[in-house]
Parts: sequence; C-alpha cells; structure tokens
Amino acid sequence: MKRLTGGEDAFGEAEAAPTPPAIGESVADGQHHDSVHASGEPLISWRDEFHVGVRSIDDQHLHLVSLVNQIHAVLQAGCSPQKLEAAFRRLAAHTASHFQHEEDLYSGRQYSGAEDHSREHGDLLHLLSAYQQSLGHNDESRIRSLLPRLHDWLLEIGRA
Repeated sequence: MKRLTGGEDAFGEAEAAPTPPAIGESVADGQHHDSVHASGEPLISWRDEFHVGVRSIDDQHLHLVSLVNQIHAVLQAGCSPQKLEAAFRRLAAHTASHFQHEEDLYSGRQYSGAEDHSREHGDLLHLLSAYQQSLGHNDESRIRSLLPRLHDWLLEIGRA
C-alpha cells in the first residue's frame, strides 16, 4: 500500500499511527507484541517507516509483525508442533484478512498499484498455504525457511 502523508489518508481515516503495545500488553486477538526469540530480541521490530498513513492498515501491519515474532519465538523455544501450527494458523488467517481489508479499501478508488498489489497478495497467500501444508508433515525446517521471506516481506512495508 502506498505511503500517505498529511491530515487524513485517502480513505478518510485519521492518520494517527499505531503505537506498539508495552511489554506484556496484548494486541488484537490477545496475543503479545513482545514475542522474542532465545536471545531476547524479536525477529523484527516495528519501525516508524512501516507506517503507511492508514490507521487500520498500520494497526494490521503491527499485528503481522507480532505474529511473525511469535512463530520465531515458538521455533526458538522448541515448542510443540501444535503450538507452531497454532501460531502459523493465526498468521495465515490474519494475513488473509489483512489483504482482503486492503483490497476492499482500494477497490473502486484510483490506486494505480492495485493490480500489482493484489497479485503480490495472491503470491504470498499461495506461499503461506504451501507452508501450512508442511505443518501436517512436521516439517519444522520448512517453516524455519519461511521466516526470512516473511521478514523481508515485512521490511518491504517500510519501502512502499
């Protein structure tokens, strides 16, 4: 989604940017933003450049960062396959919901990148679906290999 600046965004929402929750404070579905791996650092931290200027999108991006950090924390802690699967399902569900929300916002509006953006959404959803199938085969290494791709995708938010 293209970054917007000044006053209200293109969708009439106030431009106030989300603030990452404090340690221990929960976000959207009761999960914590402060999920960390064994070294005590999150895989990815929310940064100001992730703000796109659309409050609902910024809030969802913040939650996506949290969900990726949760998967990383589960892998680093050596948790059960059930915990990994639950964390991954939360990520997949939120990602699909987020993409639909973005597409609903820009449908019928003059967003020049809509077609490419929707194609990128489809590509990532396809990738998440393929990885979700790996969970049924207890293929933790495949899930580990997805984290760098999710990390890079989230960093792209800041470059949009």
